[in-house]
Amino acid sequence: MTHHTTESVERLATDLTHKVARIITLDHLQLLEDFDVDGDIYRQDPECSASAYVTANAILEVVLAAQSYTYIGKDGKPVLARDLEDERDALRARLDEAEKDVARIDLIQSEYLDVKCFPIPTGEGDADVGWIAVNHHEGTPSEKTVAEVFMDNCRAALDEARAFLNGGGNGGV
Repeated sequence: MTHHTTESVERLATDLTHKVARIITLDHLQLLEDFDVDGDIYRQDPECSASAYVTANAILEVVLAAQSYTYIGKDGKPVLARDLEDERDALRARLDEAEKDVARIDLIQSEYLDVKCFPIPTGEGDADVGWIAVNHHEGTPSEKTVAEVFMDNCRAALDEARAFLNGGGNGGV
């Protein structure tokens, strides 16, 4: 990584401003020439030159602002902060879902649950899938259905089982 002093950065910015202003000036002169207007008047007017520098400075400010939101990735390519934030948000959402899945697995272990799929006949010789959660305990009955969902969503069955076991759901059959 190249280290720049404040003085060298200011010198680079000044040089760049001069180059951009020169390009703007030449572009304006080319436009004047295209319309058969004498460019000497433009060259002699200090306001025209100042205008080119104002425009050059505005362009550089936009470029510098954009650079402050850009990072260099491990592969050496620039990455926009917005992209990094989007990726972070997506990873946070995945982490939230993973934490919910860990809680569901902990529920299976702590409540001694069996989670089983069962067929839901469609009437066409085929079947959809539903899920059932059965709680095992020492009392009678030794097995109790604590959740049954009629869709192919094992997580929903475990969430329903948690609600039932916490006293807040219909659960069971």
